[in-house]
Amino acid sequence: MRPNTWALILAAGDGRRLQGLAHDAHGRPAPKQYARFGARGSLIGRTLDRALGLAPHDRVVSVVALAHHAWWEKELDVLPIENVIVQPENRGTAAGVLLPLLHIAHRDPDALVVVLPSDHLVEDEATLRASIESVFDEVRDHPDEVVLLGITPDQPDCEYGWVLPEQPNDGATHRVAAFIEKPPESEAARLMTLGAVWNSFMFVARAETLIGLYRRRMPGLLDTIARGLDTLDRVYAGLETHDFSREILQSSPESLRVRTVPPCGWTDLGTPVRLERVLGPHRAAAPDRAQPAA
Repeated sequence: MRPNTWALILAAGDGRRLQGLAHDAHGRPAPKQYARFGARGSLIGRTLDRALGLAPHDRVVSVVALAHHAWWEKELDVLPIENVIVQPENRGTAAGVLLPLLHIAHRDPDALVVVLPSDHLVEDEATLRASIESVFDEVRDHPDEVVLLGITPDQPDCEYGWVLPEQPNDGATHRVAAFIEKPPESEAARLMTLGAVWNSFMFVARAETLIGLYRRRMPGLLDTIARGLDTLDRVYAGLETHDFSREILQSSPESLRVRTVPPCGWTDLGTPVRLERVLGPHRAAAPDRAQPAA
């Protein structure tokens, strides 16, 4: 594996849109990243496997929610305890990325990080992994860039965010021309013809590059969390909710590029409609009871 390579798993979300449909291995309601949806292992378990294919286990870090302790304690027991970063409360993705990022940068100032949301279902892991590894090499050569992993769309899904590269997909990495959030279906169809891709919220960058974006775009949040790492309960109680994609990435187009991932059977299972479409109505509605209750 490449030196200084880290994987950051985002697992602190509440998954409210799938409440009532997401269940753990014992049939209990659970945040969607801990659900199985009839598949092998939970979504976070699959993400952990993905991360361990990209970085050694002592350089895989996950941010989790204190309220989800009953699930992550077992799911992440292969990681060193210091690599499981616990948020007292959910204050949006800007804080959710920054908190573990500061831990990584403190331990390895030269860290190169791939950020992996924990709620993705991927059929062809090898294709996704090859794309991520190629982006690692590119960011090493261009350390001031943040490279987004855009997913080749297979339909004009109007529930996803889209990223439009400056040039059509030719296998290379291009600057970002525009972000389009949840376009109507007719616009999504047009975007497909222009070579736009789904925004996966997976990206690769140096830890210090990302922290530099916070320094420029959200200096107050950076200062508050950096100074309060030993008093997180108090710090989080006073934090407002902020969105990383909108307030950091979309505000920094000069630092962004996008690499198109070839078709790999990717979905984030973010809505009941998408869950039903991907897994089928009977599997989406019923708890996974493959294992006996604890």
